[in-house]
Amino acid sequence: MQTATAPRTLKIDGMTGDACVQKVKTALGTVSGVTTDSVQVGSASITCEQSQCEAASAAVNTAGYKNTLSAAPSAGAPNAGPKAGAPQTSGSNGAPNASNDRPAGGTPKYNNPAPATQASQPEVKPAVPAPTA
Repeated sequence: MQTATAPRTLKIDGMTGDACVQKVKTALGTVSGVTTDSVQVGSASITCEQSQCEAASAAVNTAGYKNTLSAAPSAGAPNAGPKAGAPQTSGSNGAPNASNDRPAGGTPKYNNPAPATQASQPEVKPAVPAPTA
């Protein structure tokens, strides 16, 4: 008996940008029987059978990213995904496909630059007039 494929989500730690997304896509592409639906900073949506999903998780781990595979949906369970037409958001700021630590613009939201310091200026003394004879 063949096991049915199911959509699954990998929650991935340590991804910071496009290079990480490409590295995860490449790792998932090496696992036969896995369809990569989407990859973004922090997660990947895949469709596969249980053993293939575990192999996909292992491939992402080998690529250098700790990850957690979502539980397979139980048979007959309603789809817990977003409703048709609903925007898909993942960031705390509600921006589409944003990671939790970067707003849509890509700058970390906790970017607290060091306060500017003023360079010390050399002391300027007034010129002393020359004595007149």
